[in-house]
Amino acid sequence: MKVSYKLDLSELTRITRKMQDELYRELKQNVQQSAQGASVQAKQSAPRDKRVGHGGDLSRSIYYRVKDLTGEVGVGMPYGPYQDFGTGSRVVVPSGWESYAMQFKGAGIRNVNIAPQPFFYPAVNVHESKFNNECEKSLNKVMTKRR
Repeated sequence: MKVSYKLDLSELTRITRKMQDELYRELKQNVQQSAQGASVQAKQSAPRDKRVGHGGDLSRSIYYRVKDLTGEVGVGMPYGPYQDFGTGSRVVVPSGWESYAMQFKGAGIRNVNIAPQPFFYPAVNVHESKFNNECEKSLNKVMTKRR
């Protein structure tokens, strides 16, 4: 008596390719939504100069870009980080942002103490958390979907 087992990987390959394509689409959409959402929230929260003709430059400089599975959110004005974290003795750097904030540390030549007006990092933090949750949901959705 004899029993043979033969594994046909062609069906498995088809299913995994389909899952990979679906997961890619889902994750790309998550990247798009997160980058755009962080950008919109940062623009809404950005401080504005109240003088006529001066308000909104910082907000208008906030942008986002998405390419494949990479999203980027940024501030085009060089003073953005100083608004976000403050300057001089009034600097407040939130946990997890220390290494990023250090690149904007001044040499101590001027004594300018501007209070922080966080707008960028809170938006990024909120949308990073949402992004992680949505990616987990996407993965579960694709993995549990019946083929």
